Amino acid sequence: MARRNRKIEPSFRGRLRFLPGDDHPLDVMITEAQQLWEQLMAALAEVASTLDQMNGVGDPVTRLSSEDQAIQQIIRRRYREHKHRDHILATFMALYRKCMLARLQAAQEALELARELLTPDETFLKDLQRALQIDPPETDIKQADLVGNPQKVKGRLSDYEERLQAIRRALSSGNGWLETFYVTKTRLKREFRELARKKLPFPPGEDPLETVSLGPYLKYRWREGAGPIYTISMGLIPFVDGEPDEAEPGEGI
Repeated sequence: MARRNRKIEPSFRGRLRFLPGDDHPLDVMITEAQQLWEQLMAALAEVASTLDQMNGVGDPVTRLSSEDQAIQQIIRRRYREHKHRDHILATFMALYRKCMLARLQAAQEALELARELLTPDETFLKDLQRALQIDPPETDIKQADLVGNPQKVKGRLSDYEERLQAIRRALSSGNGWLETFYVTKTRLKREFRELARKKLPFPPGEDPLETVSLGPYLKYRWREGAGPIYTISMGLIPFVDGEPDEAEPGEGI
């Protein structure tokens, strides 16, 4: 195994004669502390800039309401001639709103985590003073967290990751797909439908029925989590000579 380079070289010669201001291998920690302060200030400036950008995007309620209304208008125009136009609109909006809800929940979790991480640890200074008292008990020395309690932050990050996993599942739940299908149907031939509409007798010796394959038709299907698959027929509202065409297929499930 390759030997890792040391950040701090061992100190042997002149250790007992060392005084503040003398050169020492530990001087690299002074440089690192200064560099980390500069990085800390740069990171804090980025956080402040992000918060300013969030404050400048306007009222999120108004923006979300406008987007929701715009999506409804698009779907209404696109599917206004479909038999299940109301069901299509309701289904698409429900799936969209479920996705938006998951996004907002993720944002709320992130904001709460950010608030906790940006809030100074009120107990840290007290714990540090207790750990560094003149004659601390031996147990305090062994258990002292001189730079804060990492387990508290790790625990919060673990909770956040678990919550994000649930939100990821919610974001993917309900995403659907379109399928094509055909319908085989036996019906009266057109000329016989006209006779039946006028209540006239059918000519003898002729088969009044025909078998037709209708399509392709579209259906929208989706599954929520591990639940069953749901279906909405995407068939148009059909008209033949001003009358609904009974050949169009079925109801949404």
